[in-house]
Amino acid sequence: MACPIPKGGVQSVSEGKFRSDLYHRLTEPVVTVPPLSSRREELSYLIAIAVRKVAPELRISAKFVEACLLRRWPGNVRELLSETAQAARQTLTTGEETVGPEHLSKTAGLELGPSEDEREASIRAGSPRGRGERVQRPSSGGRAIAVCGLALALALALFLPAPAEATYSVLAYDRATGTFGGAVASCVPLDTVELVYGATNADAAARGAVMTQSYLLAGANENAVEALGKGMAAEAVLSALIDPAYDPSFALRQYAVLDERGAIANFTGPEALSLAQHQSFEIGDFVASVQGNILTDAATLALAQQAFVGAENCGLGERLLRALEAAGANLHGDSRCLVYRKPALSATLALDPRDGPPLRLSADTAAEVAENPVALLRASFDAVAADACKAPPVAGPGGGSGEGGASSGSGQGASGEGASPASGASDAGGCAHAPTERSPGWVVALALLAAVRARRRAG
Repeated sequence: MACPIPKGGVQSVSEGKFRSDLYHRLTEPVVTVPPLSSRREELSYLIAIAVRKVAPELRISAKFVEACLLRRWPGNVRELLSETAQAARQTLTTGEETVGPEHLSKTAGLELGPSEDEREASIRAGSPRGRGERVQRPSSGGRAIAVCGLALALALALFLPAPAEATYSVLAYDRATGTFGGAVASCVPLDTVELVYGATNADAAARGAVMTQSYLLAGANENAVEALGKGMAAEAVLSALIDPAYDPSFALRQYAVLDERGAIANFTGPEALSLAQHQSFEIGDFVASVQGNILTDAATLALAQQAFVGAENCGLGERLLRALEAAGANLHGDSRCLVYRKPALSATLALDPRDGPPLRLSADTAAEVAENPVALLRASFDAVAADACKAPPVAGPGGGSGEGGASSGSGQGASGEGASPASGASDAGGCAHAPTERSPGWVVALALLAAVRARRRAG
């Protein structure tokens, strides 16, 4: 039997609000259940349960899940289930087939985030900090990004952040070939996902790439790319992006910035929707970062990193795609897409080599179909990256081979442009995901084992 007890049980007993004998009988053991606001990865499952109880045939829009994620739900699971069921009934009443945010009661839950007065007080109080990162105040060099067009971004959309973008991505640089690249997947439309990755043009004085996600700030990606092209270091670009003078809502954002020196700078704002994390690491000639927000769980990024590192002797394109595939496997990925039983609705892959044309691939799927956009992306990539991964080098006498690395961090169809099968996509870091033909070594092993046993019997 499970029995709920008053919050602050001991104090309730001392105040005479709860019988002491009953309290001690019930508190062996005590199971503390954290509030729903700290278990946001469960919202998609709970929403799906509530809707199916009302009408299993109803679909759930990603925007509805997002609207629920943006509320505190002080009544916890009971309030969420009740309000979601009410939204489902409202959908049936209007004769619609998809539960959307417009069906959610205005009194349901409580909007997340501090008030405007609290936000201003927080900004005046001190410097910004991201999860797991020590962020320095912008230097004069960092502030120079304003010269790169920040004033225009402020004028256009400083106080108009885009909807929350539940996104997981991989940003990387191959120092051996000079190729930058990025892979992105999200439960939002493709035209939004295509805004997350940015890289410098071939004619820029310096090179670099950036990921801008979580409540996209219009112009931030372009500004960061322009600053990298002028030779600004990754850390200075990041410091300028999260300067409150540039973006008062910096705490909502998530950034990864990578320059041609191989330096990488990350930021996950404290107000980015949970679960929001990032992780940077190096492996051989590669430096990379995985990041995401509104994730199903922390394993999403861990799986992406493991797949990237495990793609030995492969180019950057194959590593990026394997990381994206692993991150969305077995219902990991964007938590809002769990209601569709797939990790994302759209995905992109980009490669920017030092020499040669860039590669841009993208794929998206409708919510009601089971097709995974990352699988469509894989088919497109395999069509243009014809070369297989290189064979591993043979170890010399008393020696070995491999890659070493280190990591750090915090807590409808496919299309492509910029490359053809003969345009050298593999030169930009691609390699086909083709199975390797293996010799039947187990047959030899069994034969040897049988021979040994026969000899023992004869002896």
